[in-house]
Amino acid sequence: RPASHAGGPSGPIGTVPYGVRMRLKSNFNMSGYSAAAQVILRTMQRYGIVLADGGNIALTFESDRYTSASWDSLGIEARTFVDVVNGSTPVLVSHFEIIDTGARIGETWNCVRSTVNVPDLIFADGFE
Repeated sequence: RPASHAGGPSGPIGTVPYGVRMRLKSNFNMSGYSAAAQVILRTMQRYGIVLADGGNIALTFESDRYTSASWDSLGIEARTFVDVVNGSTPVLVSHFEIIDTGARIGETWNCVRSTVNVPDLIFADGFE
């Protein structure tokens, strides 16, 4: 922890590592955002985010392609947190703080599979 990647962060020297947990600062200005977007921003303040790409923060979310619910119906689109709309403040990396999750575990590349005997719980209910 945090997670790592063989290629290292894609950002400049000193970039935070992949998998780092970050939290939106409590003083982030949410005015100008829709009520739905403010729910997402408050969630990032309370629970934080996990950085999935070192050095590049792209606020993306689950595709709504295969559901009847849509982000558009809530007034949220791909650039909602990037563009200035109705006086909103774009979400920048400087608006986040790093959450300390303890000492970083060094990479050893010494992975060993466990051979622990675990019962097959997938079909425990009798369905195949």
